[in-house]
Amino acid sequence: MFNRISYIFMALALVMVLGLGSCGAKVDNNASGQAGLRDAGPAKMQRLAPDSYQAGQVLDAAALLAAYTVWEGKKVRLAGYTNTFFDSETIKTEFSLRADAAADRKAKTSKQVLVTLLAEYGKEVSNTALLVVEGIISGSWDGAIQVKDAVIVDLGETVPSTVKADPMAGTDSIFSLDSLFADYFGWEGKLVRISGNYWGVTTSSNSYGTSHRVDLTDALGNKVAGCHFDNPPPEPSSKEGVVIEGSIKGLVFDTINLEKSVFISPVL
Repeated sequence: MFNRISYIFMALALVMVLGLGSCGAKVDNNASGQAGLRDAGPAKMQRLAPDSYQAGQVLDAAALLAAYTVWEGKKVRLAGYTNTFFDSETIKTEFSLRADAAADRKAKTSKQVLVTLLAEYGKEVSNTALLVVEGIISGSWDGAIQVKDAVIVDLGETVPSTVKADPMAGTDSIFSLDSLFADYFGWEGKLVRISGNYWGVTTSSNSYGTSHRVDLTDALGNKVAGCHFDNPPPEPSSKEGVVIEGSIKGLVFDTINLEKSVFISPVL
């Protein structure tokens, strides 16, 4: 009798221990799961690409400036043809690539990339041979994109597989010049609406006439956009969250430059 009761109590005790152990495990798993969510960090932000902009959409001026200059300093791989006067020339340290082997070399409309190599290549290359170049984008000049610290990684007659240009792709992908130009200059001339804090207006005159530029700043007070008005703009009733519409025309003083600007809000 005593032994049977003892066995019963021992069995009950074992059930309680197992139950507590399983509860503890559930708490630990939950805590581990929460830690995993925290470690994962915030979701990756979607890139602000020029072909994703919708008419009337209001963009943060600082975000637009970052999107406009996103290619600068990026290492990329590009495929193109040497822009030589003769059928072939010896490549030294500087040369230009064009998008199409059959393109008119003198045509200003031909897309070109100005390449500066890390070291002299010293080999003769046909202007019908496709070059794959890896280098760092360092701005543009007179409609041509500049690539510095470059190396030639491939040379052949066949066109490599290329993908849509993406500044976040790194050197895992090869871009055609057409694709790169479409994205690099994609914001140029686009009619956009931007928001920022009103800094003030600057009026200047030259031989072309008088211009009125309203500067917008980010939350830290840094100038991020200069908006040019045809006529003197009145000061807005509120200096925060001003919305201005205009057409993008490059950068001025490292800020987004808008032409033909108008105030959208506050209504003046």
